[in-house]
Amino acid sequence: MARSRETTACHVETLASVIGCEVAAKKGIIYENTRTMNGFTAKLTANKTNALLRLCM
Repeated sequence: MARSRETTACHVETLASVIGCEVAAKKGIIYENTRTMNGFTAKLTANKTNALLRLCM
């Protein structure tokens, strides 16, 4: 299953909301999970990780 533009855009938007920059978010996404679970992998500082976790609660 190929990733869709909408899925990638959603991942970028989510990460950009934490990082504060869409360009950095696009560069920061290392891998996108699209087959069994929709998600992405990114390198984040502890503060950015906590900010992302707060979005998910």
